Amino acid sequence: MPLISFLIRNYNEVDALEKCIKSIRSQECESSIEIIVVDNESTDNSLEIAKQYNAKTFTIKRGEFTYGKALNLGFENCSGEYVFTISPHVKLLTKYFVKDFEHLLTDKKLGGIRFLNISSPNLVFNHVKYDILGPADMLNRKNYVDIWDKLLACSCCLINKEAWEKQRFNETIGGNEDKLWTIQTLNNDYNIVYNFPAYYIYHIEVPLLKSSSKYFAQMVTYHKINNLSLPKWYNFLINDFKIMLGHFKQGLRSFHTVRRARNNVFKTKHSL
Repeated sequence: MPLISFLIRNYNEVDALEKCIKSIRSQECESSIEIIVVDNESTDNSLEIAKQYNAKTFTIKRGEFTYGKALNLGFENCSGEYVFTISPHVKLLTKYFVKDFEHLLTDKKLGGIRFLNISSPNLVFNHVKYDILGPADMLNRKNYVDIWDKLLACSCCLINKEAWEKQRFNETIGGNEDKLWTIQTLNNDYNIVYNFPAYYIYHIEVPLLKSSSKYFAQMVTYHKINNLSLPKWYNFLINDFKIMLGHFKQGLRSFHTVRRARNNVFKTKHSL
């Protein structure tokens, strides 16, 4: 079985990073594993933790960072025939995660594999067997809207390094570099396996301003890649405001529910 390089892009995520690396190191499989961390000048002790688990570390300067550039730097330093890109916020849910897909690695036309996030219960429930996208799925397309959720997501996916050598990640766009790469790789005559039944969990709490800016960048590239007209800028702000308002309402309901429950407990205790 080939060497698999696990590539993690990291910035000040020491706690999540350690959990992620532990889930990688726990794998029981025939393939050999190496871990590569591309760090964006973290100010916590991320690098020390990475080295503690025998991960190789490389640094990309904060002013030079783009998602695609960090990926390309990582791939350049990965020794594996296959590169498993994974967010520090991801935890592989079983020690047989790698073992479950190893039988696919004999296929030289395999461009990559997209796995199943358990926070998508619909997908998990409906997929006990994987599906395949191929070059034929690219013929006569004006856009990729209907297959967008089947394209690779570099938060947790496997990529054939040979396919990357033919097509590097775009280093200029602000998001969806993984989706664009998948489209280009399909056009390079590789296949993509999606909804493969190996499961992970992705958990992150991101400040509203940061999540809004990332969402905006991703929506811009989504429309550009799919050759769609871009909605007016205020539509993005309205959508983000609706999301924020929804979270606020949910929090308010939770507050009142807890308060009522507490008061009921208090009354019950004092009525005995």
